[in-house]
Amino acid sequence: MSSHRLLDQLDLRGLIHIWGKAGSGKTMFASKLAADESTYAKVEWINTDSKQSFVARLKQDIEERCGNIDNVTVTILSDRQKVKDLILNLGEDLDPEVSLVVIDSLTRVLDMSRKDPTLWGREMIEETLPSLAGLVKKRGVNIIITSEARTLDEQTTVAVHHKTISKWVDHDVHVVRSLNGVTSQIIREDEKNELVGVLALEENSLNLSYVQGSMGV
Repeated sequence: MSSHRLLDQLDLRGLIHIWGKAGSGKTMFASKLAADESTYAKVEWINTDSKQSFVARLKQDIEERCGNIDNVTVTILSDRQKVKDLILNLGEDLDPEVSLVVIDSLTRVLDMSRKDPTLWGREMIEETLPSLAGLVKKRGVNIIITSEARTLDEQTTVAVHHKTISKWVDHDVHVVRSLNGVTSQIIREDEKNELVGVLALEENSLNLSYVQGSMGV
């Protein structure tokens, strides 16, 4: 395993939750991690909202990172049940050479289930998140799930079902857009609330100078 991998530089392994407000750069950050991982192994990207705008950015990131576009498989779905079934069957269907799965975003699946939010809450707790956590443990694959944050009051912003998700994930990463809208901070939410990087949104660049021994990307 190469020590130059971004996932290693950021000490992100296992089930990784990336969350933040709309437009904060969650998908951009996930794209850069996926592009880097494509240099070493296969990547499975699952999009849940049928929007294809991220594809151009992902291709650009792969090119800039000198990754391998043939290593990246993108699946675009919009039906909640199909997304859930795909997640639950990942253990059986996933290519053995895949080292990273990106599910962008979990919030979209939650929003699609508003007609029966109680049922989806139970499904997420009893099926979906345990299935992903089990896949990480059994296969050693890394899984990124993104979700949007909701503002509860002037000072409190949390991801949808954050308490439930945090019980299952190995890393909780908050992407916070700066007041000037030009950059976003990448913060690992743990006892230290460690700042691990800065995204330049307008330049589509990632600076990891906050990580000891790393370089800007």
